[in-house]
Amino acid sequence: MRRHFFRFIVAAVIGTSGLAAAQPVERDHRHDRDWGPREAPPPVRVERYEARPGFVWISGHWQWNRGRYDWVNGHYERERAGKRWREGRWDLRDGVYVWVDGGWGELDLRPTVAPPALREEQFEHRPGFVWVRGRWDWRNGEWQWVAGHYEKHRHGKHWREARWELRDGGYTLVDGDWEDMPAYPVEAPPALRVESPGTRAGFVWVTGRWDWKDGEWQWMNGHWERERANMIWNPGAWQLRDGRYVWVEGSWQAPAPPPAPVYVQPAPPDPRVENPGQRAGFVWIRGHYGWNSATNSYDWVNGHWERPRANRTWVDGRWELRGNTWVWSEGYWR
Repeated sequence: MRRHFFRFIVAAVIGTSGLAAAQPVERDHRHDRDWGPREAPPPVRVERYEARPGFVWISGHWQWNRGRYDWVNGHYERERAGKRWREGRWDLRDGVYVWVDGGWGELDLRPTVAPPALREEQFEHRPGFVWVRGRWDWRNGEWQWVAGHYEKHRHGKHWREARWELRDGGYTLVDGDWEDMPAYPVEAPPALRVESPGTRAGFVWVTGRWDWKDGEWQWMNGHWERERANMIWNPGAWQLRDGRYVWVEGSWQAPAPPPAPVYVQPAPPDPRVENPGQRAGFVWIRGHYGWNSATNSYDWVNGHWERPRANRTWVDGRWELRGNTWVWSEGYWR
């Protein structure tokens, strides 16, 4: 009898112990919190570091250690594909500052803000090479600059620059690529460069021009040509025809005969004041009053721009009083 009773007591004790072990252990964290910092951490220190391709800089931070803040220096970590580093931070919770560790989170691969303006880059023309200018790239959730570089030219091809396009609320990179070279330009050539050839007796200076080669505008320097008796040089020009620019070569031409003078009786009005400004590669032909024989009155003719002619100077037209009659002499290239 005693033996059975003893077994019952032992079983009861063991059962009670197992039940107690199965219950979750609760701890009062208020005592632990009393040991946490109640004052804010000091200002974050300024750290100097350089960007490293393939790495991310993890900023330093203050760490609570045995009742005081200790500084932990920043460090580099290798990039993780499709991930972005989230910096740690101190949060104030119920009067106590709690450190929230940083970590790698999912990276939003598509930027929603436009890239900054392209940087100015200095480069030199290299025969046989094409300059691929730099661009902005979206990395680790921020815009990072990718410097330009040279690429070997490909025959019959021209380089199309990369660009960012806004699609469905996000910016998508359209990468640069080699494309078939257009046979004709569809955009106007740049402004002519300023040349200072001076003078050379018996010769005419043929101004330089832009030429379309390998799918891009390339400058051709001017040169001297020997004068031709009773001929003037008519410069070439790019003309827009059917949506594309075509070069019309310059040529020697016989000078046009001077226009016949116009005779009128009343004096012309004073010329109007014009402020055309300046335009590289052009000469301003001033406006003037012209006689309208249909209405027997003066009409104003606006001024206009003309390209200069090699070794020629524009002489403005003018009204001259000859006897009792006003005579108009047209302007001409001298």
